[in-house]
Amino acid sequence: MSEKDTSYLDPIATHSAEHATPSGQRIAYVRVSTAEQNADRLLDGLQFDERFVDRCSGKSTDGPKLEADAAEGGVPDCKTGRMDDVAPRTGVEATEPPWCMRILTPIPPIAGWVRALTWYRESSPEPISRRQVATSGAVVFVTWGAPLLVSFGGTSASFSALAAGVSDRPARTTHTGCQEGIGVHLSALGAFRLLGVSGADLASRCVDLSELLGRNADELVDQLAGVASPARRVTLMQAALAGRLGLGPEPAPEVIWACQTLRMAPSVRVADLAAEVGWSRTRLASRFSAQVGLSPKRFSQVVRFERASRLLACGAFSLAEVAVHSGYYDQAHLSRDVRALAGTTPATLAAELAASGPADP
Repeated sequence: MSEKDTSYLDPIATHSAEHATPSGQRIAYVRVSTAEQNADRLLDGLQFDERFVDRCSGKSTDGPKLEADAAEGGVPDCKTGRMDDVAPRTGVEATEPPWCMRILTPIPPIAGWVRALTWYRESSPEPISRRQVATSGAVVFVTWGAPLLVSFGGTSASFSALAAGVSDRPARTTHTGCQEGIGVHLSALGAFRLLGVSGADLASRCVDLSELLGRNADELVDQLAGVASPARRVTLMQAALAGRLGLGPEPAPEVIWACQTLRMAPSVRVADLAAEVGWSRTRLASRFSAQVGLSPKRFSQVVRFERASRLLACGAFSLAEVAVHSGYYDQAHLSRDVRALAGTTPATLAAELAASGPADP
């Protein structure tokens, strides 16, 4: 079965899908929460022989029309079920026992601030500990099962729901071996826009989500825990993030442009960025650091390191080639940055990345 991602029209209760029955007939099913929503629009681009439409409250996940018609024989050879048990078509699966992760594309309203969402499940008889390296984006994680122990900057704390900012230093995460969770992988300015916290206040830190969102965080965690379907949990998470768009501050356009430019070309000089936006170098550095969490120069260093990490993880290049392709002067320059931003050597980091399961977005 494939599913057309239309959740941006109604993040809570809009579903459309097409299903090929064993007899070859293609059945289309739409579930919407209001009479105003256009079922034809939701099925645009899908090829089908017959369709069924349910109009139900977003508080329910049932499909009475489909189930009734199926019970009466109106849906030949079609296995009925709730749409929230169907994984979104936008996902790209990466599985490596005992680890399973699904990477999902964010809905349009939040796509500028969220790079990707992940749902993951891990099961191991032994505790699992991982090195976390410097990153140019922020993250939000909500977990089920044992809490996640995060060691960051000489301190350790356990979290079931956390937010961490852009970082220019390594950390370590540990859990007992069995865990399920949802990750929201934010852009460099995503925490500023969606969580309402300055990048400087969250940079190289990990905090409980309730510290940023208060009771809203507790309510979200309760909502997510109340449903068993990964697809439904992701839908609820995206709806919650979209609902915060009008609450958080707007990043300065000049900072947005500088951030995007450095992600594409980390070797660009800060003075050239400042001249392009009509600011002094000091003003750009100050505003950039406050909203992103790192100075432009330090941010570009992390972006370059991330490029190198991706090449190290694939295992297809020598260290000298990784250095050249990532924009380092030489292998020694690469080694210094990896030591500073990951706390280890390039060879060790490459081995750990290769063994740690699917990479985060």
